[in-house]
Amino acid sequence: MAVAEFRADSMTGLPGAMTEFTVAVHRPAEEQKVRLGQVTKWAEGNTTEGRGGITRRNRVKSFLNKQ
Repeated sequence: MAVAEFRADSMTGLPGAMTEFTVAVHRPAEEQKVRLGQVTKWAEGNTTEGRGGITRRNRVKSFLNKQ
């Protein structure tokens, strides 16, 4: 979602593979850092997680492809 927002905003530069995002989950409270390149690679990979895994990857891909 953040990638789509950055790409839609003409005031910010486009995120690259080494752009790092901080993701915060509030329930339970947790924070992780992840690079855009890692997310892109994960979204393009094959899955052994069944239909749920495929759905998650396709959803992330759709966010990454929004311009």
